[in-house]
Amino acid sequence: MSRYLKDDSDTCRPNWLLYVVFVYLATVFLYNDFYYIGFDIRYSLMLLVAVFAIYTVQTRLIWVESNSVSYLIMATAILMSFLGQNSRRDSTMVKYISMMLVMMFYSMTSIPNKAILERCKLLIWIVADVFAVIVIISRFEPNLYFSTIGRIVASDVRIKSEESMLRGYSCAIGGSHTYCNYVFMLAGFFAFSDIIKGKSRFIVSFLHIAFYIVASFLTGRRGEVIAFVGSLLVVISIIRPSKEIMKRFICFAIVMVIAIVLFWKVIEDSAIFTRMRVTLSRAEDGLDITTGRLDIWETAIAIFKEHPIVGIGWGGFAYYVPEGHENVSNVHNIYLQFLAETGVVGTTLIMLGMINLLINTIILINDLRSQLRYKYILSIMAISLGCQVYFIVLGFVDPCFTKTYYWCFVLIEIMLNRYANYMYIEATPKQISGIALSGSFGRLLREE
Repeated sequence: MSRYLKDDSDTCRPNWLLYVVFVYLATVFLYNDFYYIGFDIRYSLMLLVAVFAIYTVQTRLIWVESNSVSYLIMATAILMSFLGQNSRRDSTMVKYISMMLVMMFYSMTSIPNKAILERCKLLIWIVADVFAVIVIISRFEPNLYFSTIGRIVASDVRIKSEESMLRGYSCAIGGSHTYCNYVFMLAGFFAFSDIIKGKSRFIVSFLHIAFYIVASFLTGRRGEVIAFVGSLLVVISIIRPSKEIMKRFICFAIVMVIAIVLFWKVIEDSAIFTRMRVTLSRAEDGLDITTGRLDIWETAIAIFKEHPIVGIGWGGFAYYVPEGHENVSNVHNIYLQFLAETGVVGTTLIMLGMINLLINTIILINDLRSQLRYKYILSIMAISLGCQVYFIVLGFVDPCFTKTYYWCFVLIEIMLNRYANYMYIEATPKQISGIALSGSFGRLLREE
């Protein structure tokens, strides 16, 4: 048992496809912020990655198990809606569908091992640290930002950053404030996994989490901060760490509260608190507190009432935006967007895939929680659960599902589940025969 868990490289038959996805996530901002690299490099990269995947799978395995089936269900529902008559067919949507299909292929061919996961963690930490430093510099030393990084980014990205920083936000990374927040979340849960593993460097892990929360806060995005902190609390409640780890979390929370009190003046003047004060003021006056989202949500509900079965087609909401919101192409609520664009049929399939993945994760966590020897696998499942809860919560106020790189995160969740299932089932086949059926249905088809 112990020898197997220490060295899984032979038994697990890993490939490097997950690491390639992490490399893409770590560099996608370059294609958004530095246009001279070439917009078409996205398609070239996807093609290159797909060819690499096809070459790799020739001597590997095709996985069709419960987690990848979740992806297939969601992707099929969206693809069928995209093929509808009124769907959006511009270059952005073609890129989105292309990424979804490439990641779908990955979901059936990729499997990581411990060494690959550790390299992925290191890469995402480096990128998240760099992003956090850039966010902090742009927030407190804007002149330094514009005299360095601001001089080499594309002109429209620089203009967007100027507008954002005048409103109290940070600079835009990857063309928006959401991309870096997703990276902060993923890096934060990798740090959280180290705490669950009981590593001696838990102080460093806590500092990483605090650093990413602060950076996320400074971007000025309320939804992302709430989703990040909320998903951390949910994962802690489900994982139920040992008393020793919980004491560390309580100490960490106390330190964060003290830091908030000490730096309250800076926090009070931040964009998030400014928007919160405006929200409370508007609520007291009986005005709309959704910053214009209410009109968009009402439009989405009206569209659903007119097209309840199959919706108007994926991305079609861009053609129905209400007056005064011409620059909006999404509902800013993925659940209402599912209903408007895919109807009851598509929404049921998409939610079925999301719920199936979440249930598989929680079932395995419940099995692992009481067994200390599987602490590493439990820590991996904590990352997967954290990502899922984060996007489920964020989906109520942000169109995260419509981002091209969202599918990379779905793939990461599936790969983490697959690794944990593989290692746990191989290690204890007699103890969890029922889980083996649900978590590894039709586990593999050999190509050899």
